[in-house]
Formats: sequence, structure tokens, C-alpha cells
Amino acid sequence: MKNIQYNDFTFDIYDGNLGAYVSGGADSALMLYILMSNIKQPLHIFSTANGKSNYREPINALKVINRVMDMTEFDPNNLRFHTHWTKHKTTDNVMLAEYMQTIKVDTLYFGFTRPPPNGAIVDFDTIDVAAQGGIDHGLQLDTYYDNLSKIPWHFFQNKEFSYPKFTQSYSLPFININKQKIAMLYKELGIEDLYKITRSCESTTVNDRHCGNCWWCKERIWGFGYLD
Repeated sequence: MKNIQYNDFTFDIYDGNLGAYVSGGADSALMLYILMSNIKQPLHIFSTANGKSNYREPINALKVINRVMDMTEFDPNNLRFHTHWTKHKTTDNVMLAEYMQTIKVDTLYFGFTRPPPNGAIVDFDTIDVAAQGGIDHGLQLDTYYDNLSKIPWHFFQNKEFSYPKFTQSYSLPFININKQKIAMLYKELGIEDLYKITRSCESTTVNDRHCGNCWWCKERIWGFGYLD
């Protein structure tokens, strides 16, 4: 394992074959950039086509992957992209267990971030938001788990993964930092142009950019100060 240090933030990169869940949003794009800038080993990228957002996530993810490929020296022969379709993405079907079990991934990365503090976003919507109660409760969570059952999935709407274990360990490198810190990392790394092609919106009426009204758009504006 090696540690990548960015001022007061440390990103841990583990040994073996790595996997990363990439939605095409700002958090997962940053996570992917850091990984592809610092690893030589194979990388499996997963993205779910979610019917609730017009199945756009894999499209956004591919845009991000192609841009990060241009920005780094990552060997394309070591990259694999996996996706599947579901009408309504949940913690139970975000990845297909029977498929995942055929892939060797030693550590799987998720780009979940800490939610904003209470009152930071007007009209805070907690429906389908991957955060406990939708606000920052000051909890410090582990960023690495060696077993799926140890992850505090109550943090994500009190739901639990029901499918079997499909990898050895899990990394949530951003789980203790929020969107404002993510924005600072983009600036520190000089990759604001990457942010501009990411898409965090889950609108069913706006396909390519941002609606500006959904929770994810509001969090994006709160963190970065602008949408695109």
C-alpha cells in the first residue's frame, strides 16, 4: 500500500487488482484521476445505468474515463469498464453479484463523500440521498473495510447489501470530507477542466448538463460555487 498526500488529506492506494465505482460525477471523477495517476496495476471501473436518471451514468462515466486517460499515463491495456441497466438503482443492485464474482478485484473504491452540515442547503431533500439523515452528523468513519459486513451501511439510508461478498476489501477515501474539500482538491491538482465535464445531476428531464434544482445540483453549487 502507498499513501498519496494532498496537504491535510491522505489517499490510500492498496495493492492488487483495484476496482472503482464511477458515476461520472465530481467525486468519482476525482477518485478515478487520483487512482489512474498513481497505479500501474489493472483497474476495473463499474457504472450503473439508472432508469431514474435516464440511464446516463455510464455515458457520463465514459466521458470522464476518456478525459482522465488523456490526462494521465495510465496503460489502457490495464483498464476494464463494466456496466448494467436497472430501472431504479438501489444499494442492492448497484452492481450484479453474480457478475462481480467472476472478476478478480482485491479492493473496490467508492467515491462517497461526507454530507454538508445542517442548514447548508436550502430545501434539503433526503429522499434517495446516500447520507444518513442528509446532513453531517460529525461522524468520523473508517475509510477501509476488509469485509463487506463491517461497512456501516446504515450511513446510506439504513439499507444493507443483500448480495454475497464479491471482493476482498473496500475503500471509501472521501467519506470524511465534503464537496467543499473535494473542490479544494480539484483546485490543488489543477484539474478544474475535469470537473467541468462531470455530471452530478439526477434529473429525468435534463440529459446532458444540470437541472440546478435537484439535491445533487444544490450540493454541487454549495461545494464548488458553480454547476459547470
